Amino acid sequence: MGPDIRTVNLNTETDQLISFVIKNMNHYWTPRIQRIENSIEELIKLSTKEIDCEIEWSVLGLLRQYYTLKEQDIISKLGAGEYAMQYFSGKWLNMIKEAVNIRTGQKEIFFHSEEERIKTAIDFSKYIISYCNNNFNQAKIGERL
Repeated sequence: MGPDIRTVNLNTETDQLISFVIKNMNHYWTPRIQRIENSIEELIKLSTKEIDCEIEWSVLGLLRQYYTLKEQDIISKLGAGEYAMQYFSGKWLNMIKEAVNIRTGQKEIFFHSEEERIKTAIDFSKYIISYCNNNFNQAKIGERL
């Protein structure tokens, strides 16, 4: 929707983009994940559809942040999930596949219970936030530019 992106004059410096994303991870995503972690007992009681929405929003949302920091570009949630499947393995790969499948409406079982799905999504979210804070801070980005 809206005008073709090529016709919009966006002048954003890379360091501004990086700074915005790191701030967003620490001021929006970190407290959000902490609230989720503190309310697992209530979340388990939600419907599968509601849990799916939370997993899709959190996992793919954070992967968009990861992609932006790594590639210094912006991508869709689905694109970020597909991108991440090239770089992650093990339980993280299953969590990413779970989020992508929710987004695309595919049904494939990776987890044995809602509790396992929720806890893995929380662990993945905390991992991504920590990874990004440790690998994409301003000083390290400045060294790479």
